[in-house]
Amino acid sequence: GGGFFLGGGALVEDLLSKSRLLRDHCKIVCPGGKNFRDWKMWFRYRGKDTGGTRECHAQPVNSHDMDEASAFVSGIVAQEARALGSARRVIVVGYSQGGCVSLDVGLRLPFSVGLVVSQRGMLMQHTMDEQAAPEAKRRPRQRVVLTAGGQDDIYLPANQVEAKSWLQRQGHRVSFKLFEDLNHEDHHEGEMAFIRAACSRVFLAADAQIGTSRGA
Repeated sequence: GGGFFLGGGALVEDLLSKSRLLRDHCKIVCPGGKNFRDWKMWFRYRGKDTGGTRECHAQPVNSHDMDEASAFVSGIVAQEARALGSARRVIVVGYSQGGCVSLDVGLRLPFSVGLVVSQRGMLMQHTMDEQAAPEAKRRPRQRVVLTAGGQDDIYLPANQVEAKSWLQRQGHRVSFKLFEDLNHEDHHEGEMAFIRAACSRVFLAADAQIGTSRGA
Protein backbone atom coordinates (compact mmCIF):
# COMPACT_ATOMS: atom_id res chain seq x y z
CA GLY A 1 0.00 0.00 0.00
CA GLY A 2 0.92 3.65 -0.09
CA GLY A 3 -0.11 7.06 1.12
CA PHE A 4 -0.68 10.27 -0.78
CA PHE A 5 -1.08 13.96 -0.29
CA LEU A 6 -2.94 15.31 -3.32
CA GLY A 7 -3.90 18.86 -4.14
CA GLY A 8 -6.12 18.26 -7.13
CA GLY A 9 -9.47 16.45 -7.03
CA ALA A 10 -9.30 15.57 -10.73
CA LEU A 11 -6.10 13.60 -10.22
CA VAL A 12 -7.62 11.75 -7.28
CA GLU A 13 -10.60 10.72 -9.41
CA ASP A 14 -8.29 9.63 -12.22
CA LEU A 15 -6.13 7.52 -9.92
CA LEU A 16 -9.16 5.85 -8.39
CA SER A 17 -10.95 5.15 -11.66
CA LYS A 18 -8.01 4.19 -13.90
CA SER A 19 -5.70 2.18 -11.64
CA ARG A 20 -6.88 -0.88 -9.73
CA LEU A 21 -3.48 -1.06 -8.01
CA LEU A 22 -3.86 2.42 -6.56
CA ARG A 23 -7.58 2.09 -5.88
CA ASP A 24 -7.37 -1.22 -4.03
CA HIS A 25 -4.06 -0.92 -2.21
CA CYS A 26 -3.41 2.76 -1.53
CA LYS A 27 -4.73 5.33 0.88
CA ILE A 28 -5.30 8.79 -0.54
CA VAL A 29 -5.12 11.68 1.92
CA CYS A 30 -6.48 14.99 0.63
CA PRO A 31 -6.04 17.84 3.09
CA GLY A 32 -7.28 21.21 1.91
CA GLY A 33 -5.74 24.65 2.06
CA LYS A 34 -7.09 27.47 4.19
CA ASN A 35 -9.85 29.84 3.17
CA PHE A 36 -8.48 33.35 2.65
CA ARG A 37 -11.34 35.71 1.81
CA ASP A 38 -13.05 34.14 -1.23
CA TRP A 39 -10.30 31.66 -2.12
CA LYS A 40 -8.94 28.43 -0.73
CA MET A 41 -5.16 28.74 -0.77
CA TRP A 42 -2.14 27.01 0.69
CA PHE A 43 -0.33 30.33 1.01
CA ARG A 44 -0.79 33.98 0.20
CA TYR A 45 1.45 36.01 -2.08
CA ARG A 46 2.92 39.38 -1.25
CA GLY A 47 3.58 42.36 -3.48
CA LYS A 48 2.90 42.71 -7.17
CA ASP A 49 1.26 39.78 -8.95
CA THR A 50 3.89 38.27 -11.27
CA GLY A 51 1.82 35.27 -12.39
CA GLY A 52 2.02 34.78 -16.14
CA THR A 53 5.44 36.42 -16.40
CA ARG A 54 8.99 35.08 -16.37
CA GLU A 55 9.13 36.29 -12.75
CA CYS A 56 6.26 34.02 -11.67
CA HIS A 57 8.62 31.99 -9.48
CA ALA A 58 10.05 35.07 -7.80
CA GLN A 59 6.89 36.62 -6.37
CA PRO A 60 7.32 36.88 -2.59
CA VAL A 61 5.12 34.51 -0.60
CA ASN A 62 3.82 34.85 2.93
CA SER A 63 6.55 32.94 4.78
CA HIS A 64 4.29 32.08 7.69
CA ASP A 65 1.70 30.56 5.36
CA MET A 66 4.27 28.50 3.46
CA ASP A 67 5.98 27.30 6.64
CA GLU A 68 2.63 26.37 8.18
CA ALA A 69 1.48 24.52 5.05
CA SER A 70 4.76 22.64 4.73
CA ALA A 71 4.80 21.69 8.40
CA PHE A 72 1.21 20.46 8.18
CA VAL A 73 1.83 18.30 5.11
CA SER A 74 5.21 17.09 6.43
CA GLY A 75 3.43 15.88 9.56
CA ILE A 76 0.99 13.87 7.45
CA VAL A 77 3.85 12.42 5.40
CA ALA A 78 5.76 11.38 8.55
CA GLN A 79 2.60 9.84 10.01
CA GLU A 80 1.94 7.82 6.85
CA ALA A 81 5.57 6.69 6.64
CA ARG A 82 5.39 5.36 10.20
CA ALA A 83 2.08 3.61 9.55
CA LEU A 84 3.35 1.99 6.36
CA GLY A 85 6.74 1.05 7.74
CA SER A 86 8.64 2.81 4.97
CA ALA A 87 8.74 6.33 3.51
CA ARG A 88 9.34 4.72 0.12
CA ARG A 89 5.64 3.89 0.12
CA VAL A 90 4.64 7.56 0.39
CA ILE A 91 4.15 9.91 -2.56
CA VAL A 92 3.67 13.65 -2.10
CA VAL A 93 1.64 15.21 -4.92
CA GLY A 94 0.17 18.65 -5.45
CA TYR A 95 -1.50 20.60 -8.24
CA SER A 96 -0.85 24.33 -8.86
CA GLN A 97 -0.25 25.89 -5.42
CA GLY A 98 -0.32 22.37 -4.03
CA GLY A 99 2.59 21.64 -6.37
CA CYS A 100 4.51 24.58 -4.92
CA VAL A 101 3.90 23.09 -1.47
CA SER A 102 4.77 19.51 -2.49
CA LEU A 103 8.15 20.71 -3.76
CA ASP A 104 8.73 22.76 -0.62
CA VAL A 105 7.84 19.76 1.54
CA GLY A 106 9.98 17.36 -0.46
CA LEU A 107 13.05 19.56 -0.17
CA ARG A 108 12.55 20.06 3.58
CA LEU A 109 11.97 16.43 4.57
CA PRO A 110 14.77 14.77 6.56
CA PHE A 111 14.15 11.49 4.70
CA SER A 112 13.50 10.40 1.12
CA VAL A 113 9.97 9.51 0.07
CA GLY A 114 8.92 7.39 -2.88
CA LEU A 115 8.20 10.37 -5.10
CA VAL A 116 7.51 14.11 -5.04
CA VAL A 117 5.16 15.33 -7.78
CA SER A 118 4.35 18.88 -8.86
CA GLN A 119 1.42 18.93 -11.28
CA ARG A 120 1.76 22.35 -12.90
CA GLY A 121 3.03 23.88 -9.67
CA MET A 122 6.12 26.06 -9.40
CA LEU A 123 9.44 25.82 -7.60
CA MET A 124 9.19 29.17 -5.86
CA GLN A 125 12.20 31.37 -5.19
CA HIS A 126 11.23 31.20 -1.51
CA THR A 127 11.83 27.44 -1.56
CA MET A 128 15.12 27.77 -3.42
CA ASP A 129 16.34 30.40 -0.96
CA GLU A 130 15.47 28.12 1.97
CA GLN A 131 17.72 25.46 0.44
CA ALA A 132 20.74 27.77 0.70
CA ALA A 133 20.91 27.14 4.47
CA PRO A 134 23.80 24.86 5.56
CA GLU A 135 21.46 22.26 7.09
CA ALA A 136 19.65 21.90 3.76
CA LYS A 137 22.80 20.44 2.20
CA ARG A 138 22.55 17.47 4.56
CA ARG A 139 19.00 16.57 3.59
CA PRO A 140 18.49 13.55 1.33
CA ARG A 141 17.86 13.93 -2.37
CA GLN A 142 14.40 13.15 -3.74
CA ARG A 143 12.92 11.64 -6.87
CA VAL A 144 10.80 14.38 -8.45
CA VAL A 145 8.20 14.47 -11.23
CA LEU A 146 7.35 17.83 -12.78
CA THR A 147 4.61 18.44 -15.33
CA ALA A 148 4.05 21.66 -17.23
CA GLY A 149 1.58 23.00 -19.77
CA GLY A 150 2.77 24.58 -22.99
CA GLN A 151 -0.22 26.95 -22.88
CA ASP A 152 0.04 27.66 -19.14
CA ASP A 153 -0.43 31.39 -18.61
CA ILE A 154 0.27 31.39 -14.85
CA TYR A 155 3.36 29.24 -14.26
CA LEU A 156 5.19 29.53 -17.57
CA PRO A 157 6.82 26.47 -19.14
CA ALA A 158 10.18 28.24 -19.45
CA ASN A 159 10.21 28.67 -15.67
CA GLN A 160 9.36 25.00 -15.27
CA VAL A 161 12.36 24.03 -17.39
CA GLU A 162 14.57 26.20 -15.18
CA ALA A 163 13.08 24.55 -12.08
CA LYS A 164 14.01 21.14 -13.48
CA SER A 165 17.59 22.28 -14.08
CA TRP A 166 17.88 23.79 -10.60
CA LEU A 167 16.64 20.59 -8.94
CA GLN A 168 19.04 18.49 -10.98
CA ARG A 169 21.95 20.72 -9.98
CA GLN A 170 21.04 20.06 -6.35
CA GLY A 171 21.31 16.33 -6.97
CA HIS A 172 17.63 15.41 -7.21
CA ARG A 173 16.45 12.87 -9.81
CA VAL A 174 13.94 14.70 -11.98
CA SER A 175 11.48 13.43 -14.57
CA PHE A 176 9.96 16.32 -16.52
CA LYS A 177 7.12 16.29 -19.05
CA LEU A 178 5.77 19.25 -21.03
CA PHE A 179 2.29 18.90 -22.54
CA GLU A 180 2.19 21.47 -25.33
CA ASP A 181 -1.61 21.77 -25.59
CA LEU A 182 -2.25 22.09 -21.83
CA ASN A 183 -3.32 25.27 -20.04
CA HIS A 184 -3.05 25.82 -16.31
CA GLU A 185 -6.62 24.94 -15.36
CA ASP A 186 -7.30 22.24 -17.96
CA HIS A 187 -7.44 18.48 -17.43
CA HIS A 188 -5.29 16.36 -19.72
CA GLU A 189 -5.51 12.59 -19.98
CA GLY A 190 -1.89 12.36 -21.10
CA GLU A 191 -0.69 14.24 -18.03
CA MET A 192 -2.88 12.14 -15.74
CA ALA A 193 -1.57 8.92 -17.29
CA PHE A 194 2.04 10.13 -16.93
CA ILE A 195 1.59 10.80 -13.20
CA ARG A 196 -0.43 7.64 -12.66
CA ALA A 197 2.26 5.50 -14.26
CA ALA A 198 4.99 7.17 -12.19
CA CYS A 199 3.05 6.50 -8.97
CA SER A 200 2.41 2.87 -9.89
CA ARG A 201 6.10 2.27 -10.66
CA VAL A 202 7.14 3.70 -7.31
CA PHE A 203 4.76 1.53 -5.32
CA LEU A 204 5.64 -1.64 -7.22
CA ALA A 205 9.35 -0.94 -6.74
CA ALA A 206 8.84 -0.25 -3.03
CA ASP A 207 6.94 -3.50 -2.57
CA ALA A 208 9.64 -5.45 -4.39
CA GLN A 209 12.48 -3.84 -2.45
CA ILE A 210 10.83 -4.05 0.95
CA GLY A 211 9.71 -7.61 0.30
CA THR A 212 13.27 -8.59 -0.64
CA SER A 213 14.76 -6.96 2.45
CA ARG A 214 12.21 -8.66 4.70
CA GLY A 215 12.95 -11.98 3.06
CA ALA A 216 16.64 -11.49 3.72
